[in-house]
Amino acid sequence: MTATVPHHICIIDSHPWVLRAMSQLIGFQTDLVVSQLFADWRILLTDRFNPRPDVVLLDWESPWVGHSTVHHIHAAVDHAKIIGMGVWLSSRRSALAAGVDGFISKTDPPEQVVKVLQRVGQILA
Repeated sequence: MTATVPHHICIIDSHPWVLRAMSQLIGFQTDLVVSQLFADWRILLTDRFNPRPDVVLLDWESPWVGHSTVHHIHAAVDHAKIIGMGVWLSSRRSALAAGVDGFISKTDPPEQVVKVLQRVGQILA
């Protein structure tokens, strides 16, 4: 029997309650572990990561996030899957057009959020 190797997730959101809620929800998944919580994606451009994240959950509605953000994150963490998060339909469209690997609405029920994360976990496996 082989042990499951967890995938490391970095959650980036300027709202502390979103960071806590997503962290708690992910904590119930055996193949996912939250390794970092940050308020600003630009922290990914530094060397403060050990281990490097496999998945980046990114608040797409933060004022400092835009189309070039996906490019910068992939340049810093080339293997990471990026999942955009937001409330507005326009955010979903914009994030997907920018090349994120998935999108989670912050208004989705927890079961839907878990399904998206499980799909990403299967891609990483």
